Amino acid sequence: MYENEIMSIEELEERFRKLSSKKVHTSNGLKDLKIIHEIPQSFWNLWNYKKELLKSMNFSVDKNKKTGIFEICQWNPIDEIVKQYTVDNGNVPLDWIEYRRKRVV
Repeated sequence: MYENEIMSIEELEERFRKLSSKKVHTSNGLKDLKIIHEIPQSFWNLWNYKKELLKSMNFSVDKNKKTGIFEICQWNPIDEIVKQYTVDNGNVPLDWIEYRRKRVV
């Protein structure tokens, strides 16, 4: 890989598609979080070139407090994931219904 090569957004999205996620409660609601722990130089070139676009697509770069290493994070609102699941499958996942029931009470 060349030092000034830029990762495509499609390549970044593909890398995240392959990752498992975890649900995280934030001040902005429940989020689905995926993390890439090793950041290639081609990503940094993309980040420097299209930072605001990537942020609008729910990507961020954070420094891990334990390791001191930078990570790429993708924070997707659970509501968006449930809407897409519902469109794809025609129903709402049961664990989401249970989660909403607990939050409303």
